[in-house]
Amino acid sequence: MRGERLSCRLSGQKLMDKIRNLAELGNWDSVELGSHSAIRHGYENVLNASARLFSFATGNQPTTDGPISNQQEVLAADDLLTLAIHLRRLLDKTISLKRASQVETKVWRKGQSVRVPITRIINVIIHHLELEIIRTENILRIKAGKSTMDDFLIANRKNIDPICSIKSDKEQLLIFSIKDFIETVQKNLLVPIIELCEEHHLWLDEVI
Repeated sequence: MRGERLSCRLSGQKLMDKIRNLAELGNWDSVELGSHSAIRHGYENVLNASARLFSFATGNQPTTDGPISNQQEVLAADDLLTLAIHLRRLLDKTISLKRASQVETKVWRKGQSVRVPITRIINVIIHHLELEIIRTENILRIKAGKSTMDDFLIANRKNIDPICSIKSDKEQLLIFSIKDFIETVQKNLLVPIIELCEEHHLWLDEVI
C-alpha cells in the first residue's frame, strides 16, 4: 500500500526533479540517520514554522498601521529563529550540514546580489545580533544603501513582499526574501530529507 502511494505520487517530471535533487546532495546509502523521534520532532517544528512564514510572506498586509502589523512581524521573526534552530538540527541528523551547504540561495550582501550557502543564512539567523522584517520599498532601499532617510521622508510608501535583514558578529548584513528562502528550504532540503528518511523506513509525511 505504501509503495503504491509513493509510485502514484512521483511520476514524470516530478520523478526527474526528485532524482536531480537527491543526486546533488550525494550518495544516500552512506548516510546514517540520528534518532527517529528527534528527526520527527525537528521536522514537525520546521514544517510548522515554514508554513506560517510562507503564509506571512504571500499574504496581504492590513491597510492601516497598528498593532496587528507589528505583531505579524514579531511572529515572523520568532518563526524564522525557530525554523533556523530546528532546521540546523534536522540537517545534522539527516543529510548532514556539509551536504546542505551545497544548496545556495540569493541574498543582498556587501552592496550586491550574490548566492550563498543556505547554511550560512541559517547560522546567521541563529546567532543574529539584529533581525528586522522589512515590508516597504523605501526601508529596503535604505538598508541596501540605495537610498537615504531624506528620500524616505519625502517618498510615498510602497509595500513589497516581506524581506529579512539580519546581522551577526560575523556577518555585517544579509538581506533576503522570506518567500524565496522558504521555497528553497522546501524544494532543496525538506523534499530530499523526506525521501532519505523513507529509505530508512521513517515516514515523515504520515500523520501519527
